[in-house]
Amino acid sequence: MSAKLIQLSKFFVISFLTIAIGVHASASSWGDENSTSTIQINSLNVNEDNSAIANPKPDSTTNGMLSLIAGNSNGPGFADGSLNDAQFGYATYGMVEIFKGIASDSHGNLYVADTSNHTIRKIDAKGIVTTLAGQVRNPGNEDGPGAQARFNLPTGITIDTHGNLYVTDAGNFTIRKITPAGVVSTLAGQVGVQGYTDGEGMSAKFRLPKGIAVNKSGDIFVVDTGNSTIRKISSDGIVSTFAGINRKFGFVNGDGINALFASPIDITIDRYGVMYVTDSGNKAIRRITPNGTVSTLTGTYTTSEDNDGTLSTAHFSYPQGIGVDHEGNLYISDSHRIRKVSINGYVTTLAGQDAGGSNDGKGTLASFSIPGGITVSRDGSLYVADNFLVRKVNATGLVTTYAGQKIISGSEDGIADHASFNTPNQMAVDKAGNVYVIDRGNALVRKIESNGKTTTLVSYRHSDWPVIKNLPKATFSSIAGLDIDHSYLAGIAVDQSNNVYISDAGNFVILKISSNGQVTVMAGIAGQRGSNDGAAMDAHFTQPANMVFDKLGNLFVVDAGSIRKIDQSGKVATFVGNINNRGDRIDETGQAAQFARIDGITIDQGGNLYVIDNHTLREISSQGVVSTFDDLSEKNSFFNGFQTTNFPASLAIDGDENIFYAIGTVVKRRSKEGQLSEVAGGEVSYEVKPGLHRVLEDISCVVMIDSKTFAILSGNAVFKLYLQ
Repeated sequence: MSAKLIQLSKFFVISFLTIAIGVHASASSWGDENSTSTIQINSLNVNEDNSAIANPKPDSTTNGMLSLIAGNSNGPGFADGSLNDAQFGYATYGMVEIFKGIASDSHGNLYVADTSNHTIRKIDAKGIVTTLAGQVRNPGNEDGPGAQARFNLPTGITIDTHGNLYVTDAGNFTIRKITPAGVVSTLAGQVGVQGYTDGEGMSAKFRLPKGIAVNKSGDIFVVDTGNSTIRKISSDGIVSTFAGINRKFGFVNGDGINALFASPIDITIDRYGVMYVTDSGNKAIRRITPNGTVSTLTGTYTTSEDNDGTLSTAHFSYPQGIGVDHEGNLYISDSHRIRKVSINGYVTTLAGQDAGGSNDGKGTLASFSIPGGITVSRDGSLYVADNFLVRKVNATGLVTTYAGQKIISGSEDGIADHASFNTPNQMAVDKAGNVYVIDRGNALVRKIESNGKTTTLVSYRHSDWPVIKNLPKATFSSIAGLDIDHSYLAGIAVDQSNNVYISDAGNFVILKISSNGQVTVMAGIAGQRGSNDGAAMDAHFTQPANMVFDKLGNLFVVDAGSIRKIDQSGKVATFVGNINNRGDRIDETGQAAQFARIDGITIDQGGNLYVIDNHTLREISSQGVVSTFDDLSEKNSFFNGFQTTNFPASLAIDGDENIFYAIGTVVKRRSKEGQLSEVAGGEVSYEVKPGLHRVLEDISCVVMIDSKTFAILSGNAVFKLYLQ
């Protein structure tokens, strides 16, 4: 099967708030680009079935310079450093929730399986976070020392008495070993081959291994979640089934292979060698003696309740991580709470509440997002891998954020990182290089000037929402028939006179914000959905979204399965596609063409439109002739039995007909000839402050400022990308 080349650049850093990658750039109004540096490029070759990974020579290089324009990049990501500066990846991969493991040693060090970053991170006793093994966003299966090794969605992690770490490498279906010197080797499992086979080391097969624990004798126990079994790797490397029956799900106690589990996740071992397993599908905690006898300690699948109580009356919602202290008390991450099963036979909620979040506090005042692995340190403190944070819980239930960056959102205007946003989703640029942002979480439209100053243009906040200081007088509330509660701003564009246009998909209208701040309806009838063409105030829209102007001043609007054109006189006409006939990709002219789902739109100097239609690039000529080009989606690693996919979002085009689009954590360039290369993101970092380097998280939007400069939207921050 042919291999697909994914270009990933090697981690490198330069000056404050800027990275330069093999480029000597001239100055611009957006900042100083007079830094020069060169990095080495690494490539990753992934077969379509994810079965083999190598490192061939790259066919392209990353050649962009990245700097922060406005907002902040706190939250999920990747950064080594102090506890407060470090970043960890999401506990999700694609749309799949991931179990993230954590372990501790006798010296006060913590080890985190940073799953979505494909790395193993170490937090030493002094609070410094480093990358012990693997390379950020560079999945693979290579053995070797430290950064030369590769992981593919490492999940569970444990440590033996000699300081060796053992990791369930879920995407590779293998068990890896990391020595105290940081050398990685494959202990068991066949790389890229999932299944169920007992046997010696790498002849064995696993299916989605997650939790892992090691006893005092050096025997390793793996929760083989996909096979619903507990596997044992003896000290001489032989893999056997210790409990459960392959791919047979149930809730049966008994001796070893006569017992049944339902999607078990994690495992811990007490000082007597007794194992405890979170049997998530059965909403139970199972106990396994050293000789393999399985019993149910507490919980049952027969109820949807998750109450505290005695062992026989307590219930769980979705138990995942589990840890045990020296006395034998168990601690379990259960949905958004941390539960305690004490040695006296009672189940209590130590911390957390029904609602998810990241609030610190005591007991039920605290909240957790996606708590996974739990480890108990030598002083009795709990450390929980909670999404992209590491949380600490003391014996009284006081929860603090130990490591990682919380997401910082806000609505403050200001210069550069003194401004704040809340889940912005779309951008547009005027001829002077000012960037306009739909700040969806704040229900605001913001403007970022070329000097980095952010101001608020207009608000569409409801009157009973929390008050934001210094809001502009301009609002949507004065527009007849427009229901702010249903406003969903999906697209933004700017004309040659610096008027801003917004598509409100919830109210089926195109709004105009004039340069003096007045808000009016440009086209459509508020609250009336439809597909009628006609004069601006008589036409109807179904789901207006992304928009773009041509050089003549015509506005093209993505509207469900069509593209509508609003000419300079305000007349609305369906340019291509048909709202009432969509779902397939059919190349034709005008309304005879069909689209599936249009996600992005841009226009070249000749008036030809380009769209992403259900992750495929399509061109619409200025005469309305539709043709189909490439599928731009990219397969990721296998996880939870299926392969996730990255889909392209947002489009921009330069004067040489190079198309730029966001996909996952990178910006890619497609040349006129169809050659693909990365120009920003991936594992390339930018410097936040001296000694602190971060990488971009998922990129939602990319727009062109000029032929060499682009604005990139990632998280709650807007970045500038400058190309050579």
